[in-house]
Amino acid sequence: YLQSLVSPWEQDWGEFALYAVPVDANITPAVPLAADFGELQLTGYDVVDGCAAGEACTVATYWRVMEATGEPRRVFLHAVDGAGEVVSQDDRLGAPAEYWQPGDQIVQLLTVPTTTSELRLGVYDPRDGRRLSRETGEEFVILDVAAR
Repeated sequence: YLQSLVSPWEQDWGEFALYAVPVDANITPAVPLAADFGELQLTGYDVVDGCAAGEACTVATYWRVMEATGEPRRVFLHAVDGAGEVVSQDDRLGAPAEYWQPGDQIVQLLTVPTTTSELRLGVYDPRDGRRLSRETGEEFVILDVAAR
């Protein structure tokens, strides 16, 4: 999926491919959002595969770096039940924060093995579990995967 986003800039170098993505590349999500988590802004997401209740769900999340702190970060996708308890989750980040620069765009694939009626997406510090808060004080965004 990620390769399809950057394929217009692919250069074949024999044993590997180089992607020379221009700074002004227009890589946009199918579902645009503007959720500010301070140093990161969620700009949207794509439903990549599945996401019906009870089955696996893969989403591509789109982030813009607003401030490069160099502090470790992870993105979480939690499927929660009616009581807010985590049923399944995917917590990771494939782009180490120590290399981020303001304006960088990060596209992260996340998969939960079991989808529930509520999927929560957010960012946290893996050292102490502290979540980054949005400008509204909330620590996550609820994704509407059913509306795709």
